[in-house]
Amino acid sequence: MKLSSKQSIYLLFAESALTKAMLLVPIIYVFWSNELGLSQAQIGLLQGIFAFTMVAFQIPTGYLADRFSHKASNTAGDLLLTLGAIVYFFANSFFGALAGEVLLGIGFSLSSGADSALLRFHCAAAKLDYKKYAARLTSVGFVAAGAAAIYGASIGAEAVRKGFLVQAGLLGLAGFLSLFIANTTVKYVAKNRNIIGDLKDTTIYLSRHSVLVWRIFLGASLFTSTLLIIWFLTPLFFSVGIDLQYHGFLFAAISVAAILGSEFSTRSKKLTMQFPFLLGVLVYLVLGMATSIYVIGIYLLLSFARGINSAKVIPFIQEAAPEDLQASAVSLYGMIYKLFSGTLVIAVNFIGNNNISHGLIASAVICAIMYIVFTLNKHKWENIA
Repeated sequence: MKLSSKQSIYLLFAESALTKAMLLVPIIYVFWSNELGLSQAQIGLLQGIFAFTMVAFQIPTGYLADRFSHKASNTAGDLLLTLGAIVYFFANSFFGALAGEVLLGIGFSLSSGADSALLRFHCAAAKLDYKKYAARLTSVGFVAAGAAAIYGASIGAEAVRKGFLVQAGLLGLAGFLSLFIANTTVKYVAKNRNIIGDLKDTTIYLSRHSVLVWRIFLGASLFTSTLLIIWFLTPLFFSVGIDLQYHGFLFAAISVAAILGSEFSTRSKKLTMQFPFLLGVLVYLVLGMATSIYVIGIYLLLSFARGINSAKVIPFIQEAAPEDLQASAVSLYGMIYKLFSGTLVIAVNFIGNNNISHGLIASAVICAIMYIVFTLNKHKWENIA
């Protein structure tokens, strides 16, 4: 039975919610440090390798989705994510965790551009506002992530490894649901019989769209600026005396703040694209210079900024991309984002290995530099000729 575009959108929302319901976020740091004995620097390295895995696979998977099947790419991504969670369950060392991270990286690469291309296509077919539905999809994802964080922390307080099995079940269900989403009919027509040659030509073609390239780098920088804090949060919560069982609520609050940011961005017409960088500077400086129970809540401003980015960045990039290369453009953005975030997450975690405050101050400096660069070059990414 083939679903209509409107039905496919609803199913895509359900599938996306399941993949965003990451129970592991509030407990995986505890798993790394307590179960595997990893240091802050090793955690940063592990996440850097995850990011570089996505760098390696982001463009090829986006290209294959555009050329062959967005639906198949999305389903394959969900199934690899499921396998990654299962591998993590059995991990007993850095290398076991590394294997799980590689599988997760490939899985996210397969689905990241394909799901947005599916949503864009079905919104057009159903004559619905894509930007509005993209923002709603983001909000649904944040709600799912918040609920999962609360449940995940309660599991972690009991048995950390149990969280990986429950996570695998949710991701497997997402893969099952994705089988019923109607595929897109818009496909990239290959110019070469050789896939490698065509992949190269596609990347070169996209890189010649200067506004698109600037928007991709801007989007990658915006999301990186809000990600740098992620592996500092759990030790920060512990440092001010917050027990693990309450961490889920703190991570759930991240989702609430992100939803508010997403909704705020759809209503504010004067909000500049580079504004979230300033929030990053403020948050990293405050937490880096005076961490205490009284100021710990300021981390939510970064989540608010991430919500703004989630609602605006991908539609902003797609607006400048050719119609038949939507997934490829999003995948190119994803590759640059992971290259930026992977490199900088490794850097700030190494800087903060002995003193987390140093890593937070370094993050503030990075956000300030990003703000200056993109403000001075605003004319290069703001308008499409």
